[in-house]
This record gives sequence, structure tokens and C-alpha cells, in this order.
Amino acid sequence: MKFGEKELDLIEKLNGELFRLYFERVRVKTLDRSSTSVDNLYGESKERVYKNPVEIDAFVVRNPAEELLTKFGIDERRELLITFSKPLLDEMNLTVSIGDRVVLRGGEEYEILSITSDRGDYFGNTGKAVQIIATAKRATENAG
Repeated sequence: MKFGEKELDLIEKLNGELFRLYFERVRVKTLDRSSTSVDNLYGESKERVYKNPVEIDAFVVRNPAEELLTKFGIDERRELLITFSKPLLDEMNLTVSIGDRVVLRGGEEYEILSITSDRGDYFGNTGKAVQIIATAKRATENAG
């Protein structure tokens, strides 16, 4: 069963409320693309500049940690799957992009690697995203 435009408004309101009530609060630090200097040859940046963090409720799935042996000792790699409510993002005038950072309650910082819109089975016929899903890895350098 598919729903359309009439039901979309109701679902967006419910989605925002569910995120506020049941999911954890995270801080999102968006990359300040105008202040971050980028290498002309490789398109990379050694020192990234982030805007002030914004708090938002998100559903965070913590994948099991992998232990890695590096030349500096044992390190831990953990990836997250973070679901953002599109109505909450719109309400806060916030856009998450690849390269932005997400800071969890304990202070762990993760960098967003990929973003997809979850249109799901319900609103695929409207073409409007209700949720944004991001994958992130633990940030180990330039966490400032």
C-alpha cells in the first residue's frame, strides 16, 4: 500500500516527534567550506574548519568495533549508521553533508562518509525523503 501527498504532512510531523521523544541527541559540526583551504592539485584539506555544533535528535546504530594493529599499537575502528529526520533538519535549517562531523554523548566524534535519502516503501511515489541516512567512521585526526 502506498501513501501520497495528503499523508506526507502527517507522517513528517509524526517522524519529527518520534525522533524528539525516542532517539538520542547528537551534535552536528558542519564543515565550513568557505573557510577551509583546499589543495588545488588533490582537492584535499589538511586543516578543516567547522561551524559551531548544532544539537539534533538522531537514531544511531553502533556497529561492533574492530580492533586493528597499527604501527602505533592497537586501534579501534567503529562505523555508525545515523538516521536523521528530514523534517527536523528542515526545521533547524541544517543540512548534513559528507565531511561533516557528528559528536555523540560521550564525546566520540565521527566523520560522515556517505549520505542517502530513505524514501522507503511508503513515500517512494511522492519522491520526498522523510529520513536521511548517513554512514560515519570514527574521526581520529583534526577533531577540532
